Amino acid sequence: MLIDAHTHIDMFDDAALPAALSEIAKRQIFTLSVTIDVAAYERAKQIAADNPLIVPLFGIHPWEAHRFAHDLDSLAPLLAETP
Repeated sequence: MLIDAHTHIDMFDDAALPAALSEIAKRQIFTLSVTIDVAAYERAKQIAADNPLIVPLFGIHPWEAHRFAHDLDSLAPLLAETP
């Protein structure tokens, strides 16, 4: 089994996503999908719901941190979901 420790599965558009998911399944690539904000995490969770080889990981990219600095407590439940 291969491991991809830094993928942004949420950034694949609808046209490219099926091919990416096919490769993940065909090659049995355990995929850690890092995210840059709440919306990206929600999309990654949707994609991962039907793909046991994909684990979505919640995170805020430093370039996006200013958008969330005022309400960090609201992110706690998302952090708790992340392995």
